[in-house]
Amino acid sequence: MREGGEGDVPTWRRTFLLENLLMWITRCAVRAAVMNLALAVCAMAQTIPAEVLRATEVLTPEQEAAVRASVAVEVQALVDAEDEQVGQLARDLSGPIRQSPSQFFLSAYASEVSNQLGAKAMASGRTIVRLNAMIIAAELDRSATSLITAGLKDPRSGVRYRAGLAIDRLAPQLPAENQAQILTALRSVVASETSGNVLTQLMLGLAALDTSEARQAILEAVDRRINVHANAPGPSVRPERQALEALHRNLIKQVGRNQAAPIGLLKDLARVAYRCMALGAKLLDDQRVAPTTEPEFWSQIQTSDRILRWTVDRLAGGEAPSFPPDVRDAVERQSTAEVQLIVGEWEDLLARPPASLRSVDMEVAIPAAS
Repeated sequence: MREGGEGDVPTWRRTFLLENLLMWITRCAVRAAVMNLALAVCAMAQTIPAEVLRATEVLTPEQEAAVRASVAVEVQALVDAEDEQVGQLARDLSGPIRQSPSQFFLSAYASEVSNQLGAKAMASGRTIVRLNAMIIAAELDRSATSLITAGLKDPRSGVRYRAGLAIDRLAPQLPAENQAQILTALRSVVASETSGNVLTQLMLGLAALDTSEARQAILEAVDRRINVHANAPGPSVRPERQALEALHRNLIKQVGRNQAAPIGLLKDLARVAYRCMALGAKLLDDQRVAPTTEPEFWSQIQTSDRILRWTVDRLAGGEAPSFPPDVRDAVERQSTAEVQLIVGEWEDLLARPPASLRSVDMEVAIPAAS
């Protein structure tokens, strides 16, 4: 039997709705209190004594303990916080890095932040926590090496992408030992990366490492990717193009500092650039490239042509070689026939001194369309 008039809500239902509303309000209040408590705790933890922030000598054991305790509280708060608070807590954690003028403090603080994030944040099952750990890592120093390599192996593409960004930012200031550790990790993940955006950033991270081993690793990675595209033309070639451009820029800077680029590296660069050009020309001519990725293949052809001219000129040692026609006009007309002719001229030129490349090493084998 219903209570009240026609259309009234039954008393039991009104009671049920009211109880649920009260429970929701209570949960919201508790959540807000927890958030505020986390922020308050972090604010207290961040009161590192001014003399520590401005330290003019190596921190004492007592000062190091104070930094360690402060970082431990802040990292734990970040790990435990609600999603909407993680970003602010991450900014608070990296705040002293941007504010302190003391290298003695920054060295101790960055090392502790790296260790704590590696132990706690990267063990978190929440992507947003691990993602923010990588954002913080980009503001640290060599101590972040292990933290970044953990990010490179993360199952989520966003975390791997941020790890690549951190490498790109930190690489110029990393000692050779740390660059070698990152290079080892990068070689492995670049070979297996399936996300185009992540692969692009990882390749740029490779290009940012200032070692001959890293430069060779870029060429090896791009060379492998050419074979991938030859067998499955679907993906964009943007990662390879941007990596070669970054490597080219670095070599131009090196030569500008009167540091000669190794002959072997220049020959490998010429070979890989040629293979990229030949790959794009063949796939475009066979109409095996998706319309959405066609512009990247045309850009790759132009990039390869530009790199080839610079590289062969360096190999020639000042003697002006007779280059094939500039590919820009053919690309602008999107004439695959003209590009194919230019590719053939490049193959003939590269087979002769000063490059002296073998035809078998320049070959791009593309299976027949099924």
